[in-house]
Amino acid sequence: MSRSRGVHESFSRFFEAPSRELLREVLRDHGGERPNFDFKAEWPERHELARHVLGMLNSGGGCIVVGVSEQPDKTVIPTGLKAISDKADIEKSLRKFLPQETHGQLSILDFAYEASEYPALVGKKFQVLFVEYEPLNVPVIAPGGTTNLREGAIYVRRLASTEEANHDEAKKIIDARVEAASALRPTLDLKQHLKELRALYDEVPQYGEGMVYGSRMLFGLLGRNPNAPTEGFEQFVVRMIDHKKAIISEALSVSP
Repeated sequence: MSRSRGVHESFSRFFEAPSRELLREVLRDHGGERPNFDFKAEWPERHELARHVLGMLNSGGGCIVVGVSEQPDKTVIPTGLKAISDKADIEKSLRKFLPQETHGQLSILDFAYEASEYPALVGKKFQVLFVEYEPLNVPVIAPGGTTNLREGAIYVRRLASTEEANHDEAKKIIDARVEAASALRPTLDLKQHLKELRALYDEVPQYGEGMVYGSRMLFGLLGRNPNAPTEGFEQFVVRMIDHKKAIISEALSVSP
């Protein structure tokens, strides 16, 4: 358990502040693929890479380390890349597989080791694709017209694989979106809400003076304004008091 915790902490530090030193820690203490990071010997075909990216976009983000080979026993070896690929070309080719609003959530960094305390890295090069998580953009849905991606599918990360979301996973993703949106809404206390409601009521007079403004209806000196709320401000407050009393009574299991 302590080793697993150490691997997770190494990855978290690397994701927040990428450096050659922290990548060395991740590669040395990796413990195999996990939901938030993946290893590839070479850059995958773009549709396959996009599938993993879609899964990470819906699953808290992550990164894909390219230049690392997985062995039959599920251990991984830092084999390195023969050459560094053009980051702009990779990002451009990925865009057609991803919704436009997610393009800014991707970045690629290069890492090369001329010397290292971890001998297996010496003389080797790696590239890392970082996938940032933005709860206001989820669920990220696979667009149509792409190879080997089902149109309208929601992909997620499960352990070390990328799969289509089931009902519970999709619900969790949507709940995260709702919670993030709610956190951005300004909160007001009760008195401020009532003050603003009173101001709105004051903008709509109960009775008019026979003047016409634009398309407003004409009403007499003592006639009721047909646009006025049918429920008065005080009536609304009394109704809310009764409603709140009923809620409290139900919580206390007593009759109102």
